[in-house]
Parts: sequence; structure tokens; C-alpha cells
Amino acid sequence: MSNQNSTFDVGKNVAKLREECGYSLEQVVSAMKDLGYNWNRTTLFNIEHNLRRLQFHEAYDLLTCLKLDPMKDLVLLCQKDNPSLSVLADSKRTEYARKLIKAWNEYVKASEMYEETIRYDKEHQYITPEWEKLSRDYFDMLDEEFRKSVNSAQADARWGETYLHDFPIPPASAHDGDGHNDTSSMPPQDELKDQ
Repeated sequence: MSNQNSTFDVGKNVAKLREECGYSLEQVVSAMKDLGYNWNRTTLFNIEHNLRRLQFHEAYDLLTCLKLDPMKDLVLLCQKDNPSLSVLADSKRTEYARKLIKAWNEYVKASEMYEETIRYDKEHQYITPEWEKLSRDYFDMLDEEFRKSVNSAQADARWGETYLHDFPIPPASAHDGDGHNDTSSMPPQDELKDQ
């Protein structure tokens, strides 16, 4: 049952992944037996040398035994030239580093825009000093919570529901020159969240 004409070498990929994950033949066979398979060293040897086909359900469980994620890593068994796990890990680190840089840049930009919006509204007399103070206090609270989460390296579940452009409710004392509350320059809270 040689796969010489195949575009990929499943057996070679199995052996490569097993070795890179640090497992011996015996350890993998034992783990597969724990899952109910009647495997022995010869079974795995034959799979790794393409003398026996690896069934799909076996491949799924084999990846689980190697502490890999079958839903994401099954493709590693079917590629012609698999990169090593260390190369894949380095690639993932690079990807996450880029995401962190992007997230930080977006945070800094949003902070600047928040400040710019307050400055603009103040300059054009769209807000009262009370409204300005509430807006700044609100941002300071967000910034402090964000930085605490970063410093503790713990995700803050509230951040998924927080928008930097969510303004606090205007104070009752915010009014125009005629003594009427003036919030016409600010869109309703629901509109802000939908943007």
C-alpha cells in the first residue's frame, strides 16, 4: 500500500508530528489503546511507513493523543511539505505580536480621537464644563481598567461590551444659554453603539 504517487506522505507526517511532540511509539500506542484502539508498535510503524492506511477517525484521535487540536491540525497530516512545529509556533507568535501591535495602535488612536472630540465640542461650545468633566472622568475610568487588565495579563470580560465612544449620560445641569438641556449635538446612545 505504498503512497509513492501521492501528493503527500501521511505516514511521514505522522512520524514527524509524533517526534516533534516528543512521543515514542510505545507512548502513542498506549494512548490509542486508552481510547479503545487495538494498536501495537507494528500498527503505528506500518502507518508511519505507509504500509497501513490511517483512517479518518484514527487520525482525529491520534492528533488528540499528540496533544494537538484535531479540528485545526488535521491538515498537518495531509500536506506535502509540513513545516516543523517550531516554525508553526514562531509563525503564530508573529501573528499574535502583529495583532497586539494593531490592538495597541487602535487603542492609542481611539484615545486621541476621544480627546479630540472633547476638545472640538468644547471649542464650539457644544458641551458644558460639567459634560466635559464627565467625559474625561469616563475615559480615565476606561483607561485605568484597560491598563489594569493589561498589567494583570487577565482578560476583562467587560471590554467586549465597552465602546470608547460611549459617552456618559449628560448631567442634568448641562443646558444651553436659555436654561434648556441641550444634547442635540450628541447622537443617541444606541446610535453610537451601532457605529
